[in-house]
Amino acid sequence: MPRFRLLLIGSFLGALFLLWGCTASKTVTETQMHLRGVENYRSVDVKSMSTLLNEYRKTDEDEVLYELESGMLHHYRGNWKTSSKHFQRADRAIERQYTKDISKNLKSFLVNDLQLPYEGEPYESIYLTTFNCLNYLHKGDTQGALVEMRRISHKLELLNDRYKGLAQSLMSRDTAVTAVKKADEEMEGVELLSRGETPPEIRQHSALGRFLTTVLHGRTGAPDDAHIELQKLRTALEDQGQLNFLTEIARATGSPRTTSKGALSPTWGQDEWAASDILSSLFEMQYPFLEEMAGEERATETKEASAVSVPAPSQLTEGERYNAVFLAFTGRAPVKEQKSFHIPVPLEEEVVQLHFAVPILKTQESQVDRVRAVTAGDTLRVPMVEDMQAVAHEMFETKKPLIYTRAVIRAFLKMGATEGAQELAEDEIGETAGFLAKQAGNLMSYQAAQADTRGWQTMPGYAHAVAAKLPEGEHQVQFEYLSERGRVLKRRTRAVRVREGSDLALAESIYLK
Repeated sequence: MPRFRLLLIGSFLGALFLLWGCTASKTVTETQMHLRGVENYRSVDVKSMSTLLNEYRKTDEDEVLYELESGMLHHYRGNWKTSSKHFQRADRAIERQYTKDISKNLKSFLVNDLQLPYEGEPYESIYLTTFNCLNYLHKGDTQGALVEMRRISHKLELLNDRYKGLAQSLMSRDTAVTAVKKADEEMEGVELLSRGETPPEIRQHSALGRFLTTVLHGRTGAPDDAHIELQKLRTALEDQGQLNFLTEIARATGSPRTTSKGALSPTWGQDEWAASDILSSLFEMQYPFLEEMAGEERATETKEASAVSVPAPSQLTEGERYNAVFLAFTGRAPVKEQKSFHIPVPLEEEVVQLHFAVPILKTQESQVDRVRAVTAGDTLRVPMVEDMQAVAHEMFETKKPLIYTRAVIRAFLKMGATEGAQELAEDEIGETAGFLAKQAGNLMSYQAAQADTRGWQTMPGYAHAVAAKLPEGEHQVQFEYLSERGRVLKRRTRAVRVREGSDLALAESIYLK
C-alpha cells in the first residue's frame, strides 16, 4: 500500500503541474491577444502598456517576450536608446536559453513546453538585431548599425550548432527512437527526426538585412564589401521571389525602358546571373500600377530637375549616390496556433492513444498593397524588399522536425508512465484501480498536450525600402499606405535630417494593418 500512496502523491503533484501550465498559457495568451489588438503603438498609453507587459514578468520563463515587446514598443515611440537596451537584454536572455540542454529539462516532459523559458524563434533573434540596427541609425551611429548587421551571420552559426546538438541529444536513447518510429508509422506528412539525422541549416536570406548592410557599407566607404552584399541581396530576393524590388528601384531612377550607361555593372551577378537576364528583369517588365498613379505624382516624375534622386540597383555600392533610406513596415508577423494530434499506437496487446500538440504559423494578410513617400516636392515608390512572414515560415520549417520529435517523445513517455501507473494500481489494489489509473493518466496526458504558442506579437510582417539622395537639411517625409485599388489607407509623417558626411539618415514609418 505505501507504493500506491506514492502513486497518489505523484498524481497529485502532476495535477498541480498541469494546472500551473494551463494558467501560464492563459495569461500569456490574453496578453498576446491584447498586444495584437493595438494598431498604433506611438499613441498608446505607455503606463497601461507597461502594466500589460508586466504580465510577462511574473515568471522568468517569459523574460525574452517581455524584452522583445518592450524593445519594439519603445522603438515605435522613438525611444531609440531605451529600445536598444531592451533588445540587448532580449539577446542575452536568448543566448542564456541556448546554453541549456532542453532535452534534459524534466519539467517540460511532465507537462509541456510552456514550463520552459521562452527561447525565441530564429527569425525573432534575427529581426531584433535588425531593429536594433535601426535604433543605431536613428541615433546617427552608422558604424554601430553596421556592427549589429554583422552579428547576424554569427547568430545563425550558433543556432545551427545548437539545433544539431539538440537533434543528437533527442535521438540518443532507444526510448526516443522507439517513440518516433511508432508515431512515424501512424502520421502522414509530418517530418520527424531519425537517429543520426540533423535538421537542415538556417540560412541568412533576409533581403532587408542584405539591403541595409549594402547601403551601410556604401556609406562608410567600403565599396568592395558593399558589392559582395549586393550580390547576396540579389540571391536573397530571388529566394523570396522578390526580384521586382530591383525593378521598382530601376523605375524610380526615371528611365524604366532605357539602359543608360552606368545603370548596371557588367559584373553584376557574376557566375550566378547573366547581364542579359538582369536587363530583362529590370527594364522590360510592365508597370500596370503606374496607370493608377495620381496626375500630380505623374507630373512630379517628369520634372526636368528633381530634388530627390534614387540610385540604380548597381549604384547602391556608391555611397555618394544616396544619403537617406526610407523604410516602411506593414502588416503583422505570423501568429502561432495549436495543432493537436491524437494517434492510436499499438502497444503489446492493446492500442493506446498518443496525445501531443505542436505550434504552427498562420499568415496574417496585410491591407497594404504598396507604399510611397512624399518629400521635397517629389513622390517616390517605396517597394517591398522583404516578406518577413515568408522568412519566419522558412526558418520555422527548419526547426519543425525538432518541435514535432520532442512532442512525440514527451507524449510517449507520458503514455509509458500511464501504463506503469496502471500496472502498479492493479498489483496493489486490483483491476478496477488499474482501470481508473489508466483513465486518469490518459485524461491528464490529453489536457497537458498544449503547444507553445508564445511569440513576438508586435513584429511587423512586411518591409518596404528605398535609398535616396536628399538636399541637406530638415525634411518632412509623408508615407502613404495604399490598398490594392489605390486608395490611401493611412498617411504618416516623419521628420528626417540630412547632414554632411557619411551618416545615413533614416525615415521610418510603421502601419500594422
